[in-house]
Parts: sequence; structure tokens; C-alpha cells
Amino acid sequence: MVPSSSPDDTQKQIFQINLLKKFVSVIFNALKATFGAEAAERYLKNDLDESGTTEGVSVDVCSESDAADRKNWTNAPDADVPVDLFRETYNRIFPRTVRHALGEYYTPPWLADRILDSVNYCQNGFESMLDPCCGSGIFLLQGLKRILRRASQQGVPVTAPLIVQNLTGRDVNPISVFACKANLRINVYRLTGLVLPDRLENVQCSDFLKDDISQSNSLISEQFDVAAGNPPWIAWDNLSADYRKETELLWRHYNLFHLTGSAARHGGAKKDLSELIFYASCDRLKPNGRIGFVLPKSLFFTLAAGGFRRWTLPDGEPIKIASVEDFSRLNLFGTSAAKACVVTASKGAKTSYPVRYTELYLEKRTLQNCNDFSNAPKMKENACQAQPSDPSDPLSVWTVFEPQTPSVLPSQSGIKRDELPYIARLGANSGGANGVYWLTVLDVVDQSRVRVRNLAQCSKKNVPEVEAVIESALLYPLARWKSVSKGALDLDETVILVVQDPIKRTGLSRELMETKYPLALNYLLQFEDLLANRAAQKRFQSRGEFYSMYNVGQYTFSDWKCVWRRMDSRIRAAAVGPRSVAGLPRRPVFPQETCVFIPAQSEPEACYLSAIMNSSAVNALACSTSCAGGKSFGSPNLLNRIPLAQFDANNPVHAQLADLGRLLCQTPDDERIQKEIDRLTPDGGGANPRCRA
Repeated sequence: MVPSSSPDDTQKQIFQINLLKKFVSVIFNALKATFGAEAAERYLKNDLDESGTTEGVSVDVCSESDAADRKNWTNAPDADVPVDLFRETYNRIFPRTVRHALGEYYTPPWLADRILDSVNYCQNGFESMLDPCCGSGIFLLQGLKRILRRASQQGVPVTAPLIVQNLTGRDVNPISVFACKANLRINVYRLTGLVLPDRLENVQCSDFLKDDISQSNSLISEQFDVAAGNPPWIAWDNLSADYRKETELLWRHYNLFHLTGSAARHGGAKKDLSELIFYASCDRLKPNGRIGFVLPKSLFFTLAAGGFRRWTLPDGEPIKIASVEDFSRLNLFGTSAAKACVVTASKGAKTSYPVRYTELYLEKRTLQNCNDFSNAPKMKENACQAQPSDPSDPLSVWTVFEPQTPSVLPSQSGIKRDELPYIARLGANSGGANGVYWLTVLDVVDQSRVRVRNLAQCSKKNVPEVEAVIESALLYPLARWKSVSKGALDLDETVILVVQDPIKRTGLSRELMETKYPLALNYLLQFEDLLANRAAQKRFQSRGEFYSMYNVGQYTFSDWKCVWRRMDSRIRAAAVGPRSVAGLPRRPVFPQETCVFIPAQSEPEACYLSAIMNSSAVNALACSTSCAGGKSFGSPNLLNRIPLAQFDANNPVHAQLADLGRLLCQTPDDERIQKEIDRLTPDGGGANPRCRA
């Protein structure tokens, strides 16, 4: 743990090291109370000091644990099954903000138990199991329970080799590995009287993926009957540049980069580390081996994860997805943003559709974090099925449906994107610099100039707040995420500074800015370093001006649009036309990038599109092919699965829908309007002239 040059970062790291010291002290004292001081010192040396942890983390380990910590592990021997002795202590010592920063969330014991049941671990005999990211060992402890139960059923004596040979764990965090080994040692001793070896080689502090790359670890040649676990969920963009480079060969080896060109540039390249760990773990399985993983639900509902849905290993060995359990409506990890599912699969057979897909709900609404439940909460199950939304493309996002409703909408399979009548677009993207481009108009200086102040608080990074006089011709009304609702757009006075050439798709030339918009250029020069170092600028606009934006084309300047929010619980679309804000002339509204829009040629067309997008059929499709509230919900590729027809003012159904869309602007909550829209759009695009001439 190397301190950063930033004082704030240094203080954070000192704080985290102190927490780690306290946690190590708790583990050491549990070992000491169970095996004595001499053995505890030995285990500390073998299990922690030699794992390469930070110097000094293990100091003061002889200090006594406080009453709460001692209670957690002194009461555990009363149980007749293995238990995680340190889970409650970890959650108490480390604040949720620190756990989130470290990317570490403990899997609820009942969920680990459920997963091992789903893969039938040790139900027909002793089996080897791998957890590639074992943490404090909850999956290994649940595996230990099954090994002891199988030994009792078969009348087989329990030995240390029987346990060690069948439970394998890896983790990059040395403190987690120390906790995992201590959990195994103490639980085995109190349940069987056995003392495990001083060196537990079956649990190691190492990177499972890097072991795969280096080919230097014995794990490479070892095959397992079962793999189970909860791998870290880390987006590709959040991995360090060095780690991306080190693992790139593996991503390509498992064919997880399936998109190229504009699809990848428009967010399709956003991968998650968990999908790579899933495939690498499948590769370590024996023939007919099984796997049960906690994974992000988004892997089944985003364009970016198409490679994940290939279900084939590099050598051609197929993977059969047996079931998916959707826990997204349960607060499993103390954050509603973590929408989880449990995937069970086997190696050696092809996936056949539809796949069993189960949605789980709490029987009673509760604000309690499901991670806090010692036993499984009472849940209701909704039995569904899932399959690719495009039958001709097995990598397409999944659609979920109840067995009696095999499909929600007809697919547009075989139609190229540029041949669709409508293409949805993301709103204007500042590349993380909203605090520079989003402005408030303070006063109008004259017909061509205004005084503005930037909304510095809207940037992820620190942006100074400044006031400046700039040319008003570059300012447009901004539709923020919070401004958009069903049938309506409630704009505030925020404007967006647009310095983008919509044809060349890059920033306006420096020459043009110097001659025509010198005040705006002077304003932007105050933020040159920040803007030039944006990730999007380096990746997509490195040859353009430092103030270039993203997702701005001629379509963004269209007067009329149908706009809705991404990352919502349902599609709430609004027909949007030119607006006047802050005393400026009427101009096209620019949605921000967390919104999606379809450019339209006229108000009736925008209203027609708004009515269809608000229909129950479209919302059913959106909910069945993406995660409600997730980043993929309501994304532009939703239109690839809606059979929209080009607006025709002479078509009576089109005209009716346009009128209904206009009425939504006035009374968005009128159920009669919604029912009439639904009547006209039973297939989502009820105005399709092929079925409604």
C-alpha cells in the first residue's frame, strides 16, 4: 500500500491501514484463544507475513479484542456447522464507504449455501471445489459443511488431507486470505478436533487470472468438479491501465471482445471483470463440472456483454446455462445499485433455450439489508424463462417472459441498424466535465453576449467556479435527467455550451473560435488542462481541439425529439420542441447523455414516437430485456427490438397516436390516454402499416 502524493489520499490510506491492523488483531486473538499463543504466532507468520502484505499491518496483534469482537468468535463454537467467525467484525470495523472503495462485500451465508445446493456439491460423493476470489472463505466453509456431512453419511473418517484436497481458494487480498485460513483452521478444529497443517497451500494469496497468464501456478494444471463464488464486479474502465494490459490476452482468448467500430465506441466495449473470471473458472472445470457464481444481472441485458453470452470456451467446449436466479429486487450487498443474479452452469453441453429464469422477491417489504440476514429471508419466486431477444443472434440481449407469454414484441432480426426507420441517440456527453459546459445565465449583456457562471458542482472532479461573458449563440437549453418525465419536460434555467462541429463530429476549429467566439474560447482556456486530460478526450478526440465533446451530431440539433431517461424504472418519454430559457431565443433542446432521444421532423412525429415509447408493450419489452434502474435500461439499442414504422400523417393510426402523445403533455397521468395508447400498440409499434394499414 504505497501512499499517494495527495495528502487526502495519504490520510485515507493511513486510516485503512489502522482498520486492517485492528482486523488482523481480531483474527490473531481468535487463533490464540483456540490454539494458544505459540501456534497463533506460527499461523500469523505462515498465513500473513509471507503473503506479501504491507509492512506494519500486523503490528500490535497481541492487543485484546473488544467485547463485540470477542463475542463474534467465542459464541461460534456453539454452532454445529462451520460459520464465518469474522464477517460481523469486518462489517463493524470497516465503514460501508471503505468496503465500497475496496470493492469487497461479504456474500450472505444463506446465499452461498443456496448456490452450493444448486450445483449439487458433494451430494453424490466427495468433490473438489474452487473459489477463485474466496474472501474470508464463506463458500469454502459451506463446502466444508458438505464434506463433513458426506463423511458422516458414508462412514468415512475425516482427515486433514480430505478437507485440504477438496477446498481450494485464491484471493488477491492478504488480509482476506488470513481470515479465510483462520476460519478453516478454527472451524475444522472445533467440529472435528483436527489441526490443519501449518502451511495451508490450498488457500493462497494470488491473482487467479494472473496465475492463468503466467502458467507458473499449480492451479493451472488442476481441474475441479465445482467452481463457486462471488467474483469482484469491476468495469473495464475502472481497471488500472496496467491491469488491462496484463489481462488483455485473456479477454481476447475467451472471445469477450466481440464489438468493433462505433458500437464499441458508444459504450459497447464496457466489460466487467466478473465475466472474465467466470470463463477462466469454467476452463478449470473437469468434464461435466459445474459452476455457480454471483454475477451482475447486466451481463444478460447489455450489448457490451454479448461475448459473455457466447457460452463456448476457446477449445470449442460448450457451456450449458442451467438456470439464472434474479436477486435484483433484494438488497443483497447494502446497495440497491448492485443488481445481482446467480448463474449455474455446467461444462460439456450446449445451452438450450429457453433457460429457466427465476425472479425472487421478499415476502414482506423491508428496509433491512439482506446481507444482514443470518438465515435465508422468506422469498417469493416468479418462474420465468429467458432467451436471446433476436432469434438470429445468440449473442443478443436476453428477453425474460413468463411461460404463457413466449414473446412481448416481434424482433427486427436481419435488419441492419442504418436500415431502421428510426435510430435512437445518446444525449450530449461532456466526457465528465459537466461543471465546465453546464452554465447558468446571470444576465444578458447585449443581443450577442451573456454573463454566465458554470455549475462547478456538477462535475465528478474538482472544477473551479468562475463567471465570464461569452457569446450567447453557443448556448442551448439543457434537458437534464431529472427534467424528463412521462409526456413532459420540466426545464430549469441550465444551458449547455456547445462548441462542437456536428458534421465533423469534433470541436469547432480554433480559428473559428478565435475569430467568431473569442470570449467562449477564453472561458474554455481556463479549463484546458482538465479538458485535455479527460479519458474520452484522449480516447476519442485526441486529434481534435481540447474542448471537443461527445455524442453531438446533426441529429442533436433537430428541433423536435422524443426524449426519455436511461437508468429509470420504466420508459417515460416526452415530445420535446424548441424552448427559450434564461432570456435566450428559442433553440433546440440538448438532452444530457443520461437521456436517449429520437430526432423527429415535426411535432406530430415527436408526439407519435412519444406515445409508442410510453406504451405498456414497449415498457414490457424494456423491462424484459434490461435491468430496470440499471445503466442498460432504456439504452439506444432498445429500438433495435421495436417494430416502429416511419410516421405517416395520412395513416389514421399514426395520427391518433400523435394526438395521444400531444395529450400526454397536458395530462400525463390520465389512465384513459394510456389505455387508448395501449389499445393502438398491442405489438409496441401498432402503427406498423404491415399489420395496421
